[in-house]
Amino acid sequence: MRLSVELLMDTGRRPEEICRLDLNCLTRDTQDKPVLLYNNWKEQRIGRQPPIHEPTAGLITA
Repeated sequence: MRLSVELLMDTGRRPEEICRLDLNCLTRDTQDKPVLLYNNWKEQRIGRQPPIHEPTAGLITA
């Protein structure tokens, strides 16, 4: 529960999007910076990859 709340605050995603995250929702971009992989079902935007901060990425991997 705590991780979900922190992800909501840090990423600005909708609760539904956070609840539907896959186990492999964290990846790195070409500059080796963390990005969150998620699907925006409300707007039908699949495979979104917004950048996130390193501490937030650490929460996900922990």
